[in-house]
Amino acid sequence: MGLNVLVVDDSPTFQRYLKRGLSAMGEVSSVTLAFSGEEAEEIIRISGDHFHLVTMDIEMPGMGGIQACQRIKALRQLAIIVISSVWSPSELALTFRALEMGADDIMAKPGPGTTPEAFAKEVLWRALPIINRIPHAAPPKPSPEVPPPSMVERTPHPIEAVAIGASTGGPKSTLELLKSIPSPCPVPILLVQHMFKGFEEGYARWLGDGSGHVISIASRGERLSGGKVFLCPSGLHMKVRNGSVDLSEEPPEHGVRPAVSVLFRSMLKEYGPRWAAVLLSGMGTDGSLEMAEARGAGAFTMAQDQASSVVWGMPGEAYMLGGVTLLAPPAELGSRLASLVTRTERDVRE
Repeated sequence: MGLNVLVVDDSPTFQRYLKRGLSAMGEVSSVTLAFSGEEAEEIIRISGDHFHLVTMDIEMPGMGGIQACQRIKALRQLAIIVISSVWSPSELALTFRALEMGADDIMAKPGPGTTPEAFAKEVLWRALPIINRIPHAAPPKPSPEVPPPSMVERTPHPIEAVAIGASTGGPKSTLELLKSIPSPCPVPILLVQHMFKGFEEGYARWLGDGSGHVISIASRGERLSGGKVFLCPSGLHMKVRNGSVDLSEEPPEHGVRPAVSVLFRSMLKEYGPRWAAVLLSGMGTDGSLEMAEARGAGAFTMAQDQASSVVWGMPGEAYMLGGVTLLAPPAELGSRLASLVTRTERDVRE
């Protein structure tokens, strides 16, 4: 059985564009159009479990996309991907609120020259892992168990820095994790989030407003310090070198730039075992091998569990490689990090 998609957008031009692209995809059975949040809610209400995916605009007359996400998710368990055309940081920060209201991912509307088929293919690439974990056919498998924190290996060193990697589902997970770490954090936190270019300023504002932490888009040569989260800019790799941020345009890894793998390798070289690695919800395997190497070198490694992940790709692969010290939901990972980053040499010896 193919996918049934509801496209919610007040632009007839974009509706036709996306319907044409989705209809050309073999995985899609039907495409239904709605011009407003109210119309989308009513369609979902009367359709039972017919739909698998909703694509949602944010700015529409009447009920906007953020409220529509919340109301639709209250009615049905289905995948919602926001397709945003806003670009100012303040408007993008508002767009990211859709993730708190039930949206699963955010995409930018297509640029000039992008064919409907190419854009629809990317929509499905993002949506299918989300749809597959929703119990239309079968519930997701429970997360593998690891020993509770009291039984995992102790960290024999103070933590001098934290590195976080995330992809699909990562923004909301990162927010939940940071909320559990009191601000200011005494050590620097470095963050790589796979994201559309131009979204990082809005993401940083939303993440800072929601978590209480200072979120800074990292710049080349910037000295690392506690009290700040250093967000990697889109289109560049981020490394740590001699206590400072290093940004580069080296080739993509795992098909992405920035790559978590690049950051994790540099963290291991810079800090040895004296850092914590975190992998949150995301597709693919970016960072998983390097997390296993970090654990082998004595660093403390943490990954989001399957039950709370939108897509259990990156953290799941790290677990399968034996690279995870603690597997848990984001809030629990944050609480554990909060206790780790405040430990001193004396605490470790005792």
